[in-house]
Amino acid sequence: LSDLKKKGFGTDAQGKPLPKITCKVGIHTGKVISGVVGSKKPQYALFGDTVNTASRMQSTGMRGHVHISNATYDLVQQHTFLTFEERETPVKGKGTMTTY
Repeated sequence: LSDLKKKGFGTDAQGKPLPKITCKVGIHTGKVISGVVGSKKPQYALFGDTVNTASRMQSTGMRGHVHISNATYDLVQQHTFLTFEERETPVKGKGTMTTY
């Protein structure tokens, strides 16, 4: 981090600090279907309940945190460098889910 400060990252051309950017991240684990859709402007897309659930994790999460589903938690809980806070989250179309 100190190297980035020395190089001027986080400041504009006059050295004034830039506003901090925060984001919300949602992750769910499961099956998806993917493919290229569209003929005029082809785009790669993902489809399925997993994509929708990840979107719900993101929208119900807190800024500056990663919100994960129980399915993802089962895969990453053994990593001791991560910290988790369990909570019950109302999720549109799914009811109440245990999330972290």
